Amino acid sequence: ADAAERDVEVGDVPNPTDAQDGALFHLKRQWGETVQEIRGKGPMNSIKDVALDTVDVVHCTAKTAVDLAKLVAAPAVDEIRERGAIGAVKDATGVVKDATVGAVTGATV
Repeated sequence: ADAAERDVEVGDVPNPTDAQDGALFHLKRQWGETVQEIRGKGPMNSIKDVALDTVDVVHCTAKTAVDLAKLVAAPAVDEIRERGAIGAVKDATGVVKDATVGAVTGATV
């Protein structure tokens, strides 16, 4: 089997013939870095680091979700503030009135 078809092993390093942006290149590099980190820190400290990294990722993801929700809701919030709650109620009342009149008129024709 050629180098691209064999399994990734502990001692693997990126091959100069691997495409620099290819998945195998990145996988080999990440694998090698992970193995070196575990060897240097030991398994327990590596697990601790993974747990802390996971917390950071979850925190960043949650913050991004909140920021996106604020961005999406901002136009509606601004409109409600501009028109005010009373204006929104008047608009809703007008819609219900028009629908009721239309239903009654349609039923009596």
